[in-house]
Amino acid sequence: MKTLRYVVSAGLLSAVALSFMGCQSRLDPLLGTPEGLDAQGRRFEAGEMGKSKAGKPQPTSIDFKKELVITNLSVVEDAYRTTGSGPWTFAYLITQMAGGQDTDSFVKNWLSSWMADQAINGDTVLARKKIKELILDPWPRIPGTDRLDLTQAPFRLLAITNRLDLRNVGHIGEGRFVFGVIDRAAPPPVDVVPFTVIFEYGITLKMGDPEFDYDDLKPGNDNADDRMKAVRAWAAQWHALSKLSYGPQFNAALQQITDTFARAGADPRKPNGSALNQLRTNEIQLSLEEFTFGPGGPSIPFDQIKPWEMRGFQVTSSGLKPVPVALTPRRNLNNSAQLADYINKNAKSILRDRHVVPDSMLAGSSLVPGAFNSTAAPIDPPIIWNAPGIRNPEARFKFAQNTCSGCHLIESGFEQDSGGAFIPGKAFLHVRPRLAGQESGLSPFMTGVTTKDAVTGKPRTLNDIDRRMDDMKVLLGYSRSSKFYNPLTEMEAPFPAKVH
Repeated sequence: MKTLRYVVSAGLLSAVALSFMGCQSRLDPLLGTPEGLDAQGRRFEAGEMGKSKAGKPQPTSIDFKKELVITNLSVVEDAYRTTGSGPWTFAYLITQMAGGQDTDSFVKNWLSSWMADQAINGDTVLARKKIKELILDPWPRIPGTDRLDLTQAPFRLLAITNRLDLRNVGHIGEGRFVFGVIDRAAPPPVDVVPFTVIFEYGITLKMGDPEFDYDDLKPGNDNADDRMKAVRAWAAQWHALSKLSYGPQFNAALQQITDTFARAGADPRKPNGSALNQLRTNEIQLSLEEFTFGPGGPSIPFDQIKPWEMRGFQVTSSGLKPVPVALTPRRNLNNSAQLADYINKNAKSILRDRHVVPDSMLAGSSLVPGAFNSTAAPIDPPIIWNAPGIRNPEARFKFAQNTCSGCHLIESGFEQDSGGAFIPGKAFLHVRPRLAGQESGLSPFMTGVTTKDAVTGKPRTLNDIDRRMDDMKVLLGYSRSSKFYNPLTEMEAPFPAKVH
């Protein structure tokens, strides 16, 4: 068996990465559940775990704005990295994932997938032809050609995010770039529309090590502790960013991290060698005949609004191709005996965020009626995932919240105005589109909100950033010793059914 080499570079595997040797007086029986991670996070804060061999307390705080969800303008408007074909631009990311394919065709074919109705996993996904008017037609061309000038792509970087919490055996979660679409036809500076595009890259232990033996990643091998130390070392790279001030040094360190997964050939086992797990879109803009969005608020003919929609795409040898959306059934399965049967049979795994919705149930896209309602002109009520005969209301809630439509609206603390209408651009976007010079806002689901269960009315306090911070603290305090042992199956796959 070859020696395990960590995904992180030697330059960042400093004392920050190598000194996290945690300890705990007893095993937490809830470890691996969200409640268990919360409990460990609280003990880490209190100094009850996470001490080095020398007995010195380890860092007890996570700066989520530097380690988990990075939206600072010095990053997302970096003069070099976010313009032209810099390493955080749409142009760079698309070129790297195209794997030598013609990038003009690669992008045009992807965008053209909205132009016609299509069947995805047996589900009919209707065309949204406004993609041509909004993006394709106004996109600047290379002079003298019809080729898109990728350096002027109508996508503005909103955030770079660390999703260590989505890890599983042999994989260290995801790194993500979140972009907002720019409406080039809108009068400046109001060019923001409710349309985001997310590049979601998978991180594996073998990245950066061409000699690594993939068999070493298989569960049951005796190097499970090595795998977890590699996960911890990757967490330490992100944590080291919190020690830096925003500016050139911070951005250089962050780029060293993002280059690991965004570069061409980052994962040779995947199509084109791209580490992309999926590209996802989240929009209502393509369904509107008329829309303005900015400081003055929306102007919408409500009778022309169709449901909000999310789509998913994966890299293939022939381009970005539509795929079913994760963890979200077709809408015609709502209130069905099949849905109730699935939730009842899988309640335990659903409660632990371990469930896998069968491919046969997955939707071709996620439509979300009610996401753009007005109390003056209601269109549709929000979709509530439920069915007669579901025995466990907690399992129903967890299942619904892990769907695309539930996570972004009714199950996750949507925002309303004083009249009770959903607030456009806020109710459904966890990272919000922004004007140039303004930092993106985050949804209540991310930052904290108390809401009511859509079926039982039970109050629920949600704060996904806190959940991710607790998980990060546990990783930084990880060790395998006589004083503190984390069950590896729990630590290696804490929330594999979460994608949002």
